Amino acid sequence: MSAIVGVVERRGLPVEPATFDRMIAAIEHRGPDGIAAWREGSVALAHLRFSLGESPDAQPVIRRRGEHRVVLVADARLDEVDELR
Repeated sequence: MSAIVGVVERRGLPVEPATFDRMIAAIEHRGPDGIAAWREGSVALAHLRFSLGESPDAQPVIRRRGEHRVVLVADARLDEVDELR
């Protein structure tokens, strides 16, 4: 299984990069097939990929619609991706 890391700084302070990097490093063995991270202000997300042969979309997934944005990481397998989109 892959792994995810998520931090929300509830006081609104920026996520400390060194702390986030240590969190990722602690479970780096869960992502031998790639690590991708997204960090903005008080929120940080990372996906550590362990491939089982499928070729999922790159994560974190970022979608914008107008002024709204959704950033998603998931340790999941989605079938019928085209239909879901």
